[in-house]
Amino acid sequence: MLEKPNFQPFTVKQEEDASRIRPLTQAERISLGLDEAPTDSEGERAAEVLQTTWKNPESQVERAIEIDINKEIESFAKMYQDNLGLSLDRQKITEIWNSQFAEIKAEIEKYGYDMVLLVPDNLPSDQEINTKLIETMDEGANGQVAATYQSGNFQQGGSFAGVKNTAQSGCRIVLTKNEQNIKGTTDPLLKATLNKNIISLTGLTKPEINTRIQSGTELPISFTTKVGAQDIDVKAEGLSLAEYMILQRSYFDKTQTHLDEDGWTWLTKSGSGSRVVRALWAPGVRQLRVAATDPSDSAVDLGLRLSRSFG
Repeated sequence: MLEKPNFQPFTVKQEEDASRIRPLTQAERISLGLDEAPTDSEGERAAEVLQTTWKNPESQVERAIEIDINKEIESFAKMYQDNLGLSLDRQKITEIWNSQFAEIKAEIEKYGYDMVLLVPDNLPSDQEINTKLIETMDEGANGQVAATYQSGNFQQGGSFAGVKNTAQSGCRIVLTKNEQNIKGTTDPLLKATLNKNIISLTGLTKPEINTRIQSGTELPISFTTKVGAQDIDVKAEGLSLAEYMILQRSYFDKTQTHLDEDGWTWLTKSGSGSRVVRALWAPGVRQLRVAATDPSDSAVDLGLRLSRSFG
């Protein structure tokens, strides 16, 4: 005759010990074989650290690219909390990363994106972002940076309050390139944007561009460039003024240097009056400079930071 198992109820001490047991994270469960890594809609297994390569179409040299989404989440979450009192929805960012992992990886392999910008819900106004993210940058021995310069054309369009933004709203991941300056870059796709006006960068006519600026409709980046013997069709996005200022601050926090210390970048997701916003960092006077320029204008030191958004 089998003996009945002698089950003893938990003691208070045992219950207290059990309550202290931390549940395993998804990453830990995956590493132990308890769960499978999530896959995106195309069936590619998502990874917390994306590792791939991009072949430079000009030099034919392959470059390794690695993005650790958890490290990026921690970095951006701290920046937003410390400077804007704003929370980054970590779960939502992770969901975007997992659900669109294959497309994110494909864009990186096609265009060489090697830097991410994580954007939270409920961003404050452009003016507040400028005041709290840009003008609070401290350069150590040199002290706090100078107030942002606004050109006459930008002020004529209503300054920060008058900017018409077409960037995707809500929590999102934005891919872009980790190049300090577009002018002088060795990246052939960024070089191809220099000295191009908005008409050339979008393939739209000036009347179409004006209509889109006035209605707050996106200006998609679409052009063909010749690299060596190869014709490359570039389908991408630019950045908005808000995204650019966030990127400026994140880049400074990580490197203690500023983006675009030599040359301007078009911000095609931000219109000002009938013009398109552009920006650079002026190291001599230690300030961000924001201007607005006619879509038909171009300059040898004015290019575009290619990007792609996922939300």
